[in-house]
Amino acid sequence: MESMSVNQHEVVIELSRFEKVMGFLGDLHIPRSAIESVTVVDDPHGELSGFRAPGLSVPGHTKIGTWRGKGKRIVAVIRKEQRALVIDTPELDTTRFIVTADDPDALAAALVP
Repeated sequence: MESMSVNQHEVVIELSRFEKVMGFLGDLHIPRSAIESVTVVDDPHGELSGFRAPGLSVPGHTKIGTWRGKGKRIVAVIRKEQRALVIDTPELDTTRFIVTADDPDALAAALVP
């Protein structure tokens, strides 16, 4: 993740060129009204389920892309041994976003009203 910004209406997660290419993704725009919960996790790899389609997966290291299964769609940008922000958005097509960050606690605090 290059950067994340939060305004009154949405969360914008800007991805690096590498992340965009390897994950077949663009910058992520999440309406704040669609966010049901925000949590910080120590092991983001354990938060993924389903099958990757499309994206990059290096087991135990990097996961970038979309995971699908049983009525859910998860977009992940995960790096090895970093804590992550998990944003649940059950009303959107993408039901969960998992993004590693240097300071996920500060980002989570910015998202809680």
